[in-house]
Amino acid sequence: MLNWVIRVALEVACEDEEQYAAKEDTPTDIAMRLLDTISTAIPNKIIFTPFMTAIGEYRNHADGLHRKAAVLAIGIMSEGCAEPMKKRLDEIVPNIISAFDDPEDAVKQAAGLTTGYCAMYLLPQITDYHAQILPALLHALDRYTGKVKQKALYAIDTFCENCEHEVLEYLELLVPKLAQTSSEGDDTETKSMAVSALTSIVCAADKSMTPYFDQLAQFLYNIIANETDNTLKAHSLQCLGQLAQSSGIEKFQPYQDTVSAIAMEALKTTQSDLREAAFAYFYSIANILNENFMQYSDFVMT
Repeated sequence: MLNWVIRVALEVACEDEEQYAAKEDTPTDIAMRLLDTISTAIPNKIIFTPFMTAIGEYRNHADGLHRKAAVLAIGIMSEGCAEPMKKRLDEIVPNIISAFDDPEDAVKQAAGLTTGYCAMYLLPQITDYHAQILPALLHALDRYTGKVKQKALYAIDTFCENCEHEVLEYLELLVPKLAQTSSEGDDTETKSMAVSALTSIVCAADKSMTPYFDQLAQFLYNIIANETDNTLKAHSLQCLGQLAQSSGIEKFQPYQDTVSAIAMEALKTTQSDLREAAFAYFYSIANILNENFMQYSDFVMT
């Protein structure tokens, strides 16, 4: 019965999602929720082998949607089957990375999502594979556009959020690439995701980001001052605050008054993403202003 349920769920996940609206639950979404429930509710010693057997068959299928279902299932089972998966990362990581080279976009998107899921649930062992994962994600940013690029950005964001020292050796590659992605084109969703990933890198690298302050601060400020898309503006405000916290008040001082005024205006709006970002910004600069934060404290506390 268990084998049958797994295979039915995988078969349902093979349906083409392009026919569904962006916010609508697709058959793939529902099938993956079922697999997630199974993997977290049933002991690993019972569920893991049937899972891996079925995934192996679908992963090598001639049809791209079957391969997509298999790659997604790897990510979905990383929560419930974390312990046995951590022991097989030498096999699992190359399997995921190779999906970025699949001819089907659906499989490449699944690779990005699954990399992100594994970065959340297979810690700390997954960070040992940074030399395979981060170059593959950077290569995906160079090669792909649209949803594939967005999923790669999600994976970079999640992976770097959970890294510390590992991310430092990639700063010279990651910072300019994400800055470029954040500032080019008209796709504000992709640009927002790039800024979010950049924020995770700033948090992970901390003071090692100081040499990049001048490069990043001006373009983030331009977004904050001029952008009309609230999500992109909010991500940039939070990122600049984190960058200021990492680099110190001396670096940030030329931007402090103008950006803080924009953040105060954001707190007056009804836009929840802008308000949340403004509070995050003031939290960051409070850490570097110390007693000088009193000039903002009455307004922010109110």
